[in-house]
Amino acid sequence: MVTRNIHPDTMAAISAGGFAPVVLVYLDWPDGLVRMHSNVGTISFGGNDWTGVGPFLNVQAPEEAQGLAQSVASVQLVGAPDELDAYLDAPIRGRMSEIWFGVVTERAGSTLIGQPFRIYAGYMDGLVEGGRSENGDFVRIVTVEVANGPSQRLSASLYHTDEDQRRQHPADTAGRLVINTERRYERLTWPE
Repeated sequence: MVTRNIHPDTMAAISAGGFAPVVLVYLDWPDGLVRMHSNVGTISFGGNDWTGVGPFLNVQAPEEAQGLAQSVASVQLVGAPDELDAYLDAPIRGRMSEIWFGVVTERAGSTLIGQPFRIYAGYMDGLVEGGRSENGDFVRIVTVEVANGPSQRLSASLYHTDEDQRRQHPADTAGRLVINTERRYERLTWPE
């Protein structure tokens, strides 16, 4: 079941099968906004230009799930050049990030079909520099971790009154019907 609004042309391309995907990543970097995508060339979307980084971009987004648990995504730049060194100490924690999915007219292309749709949004949580060995060479990898939802260590509570409900939805009786529900529940006993 699709749970988001997808442009009809994008949905038609996906439904037809054999489509050419593209992933777009937005990072609110302290030194300037970063907009990049997983293909080559420049994609114009949302009034902005998104730079293609091709196979150097690796995005891991969690499966779509409901709940309050924190989910984590990662955006990796594989084979990151030394020019990125000046940006690695930037204070990125808590800054916005979004991941979008779209369809293009050809593999590795930059002409969109319809409009991309957001598949993940959160806040940059950390930056890790590492690497791996590939064919005897060291490949540098810079990873930005992106989290959404509350941390598992965070304690929270929800308080919503009948008055809040009436103010937002005057005809709704849900607030009135649940007043003192917890107290009534505590007095219930199992029939013996």
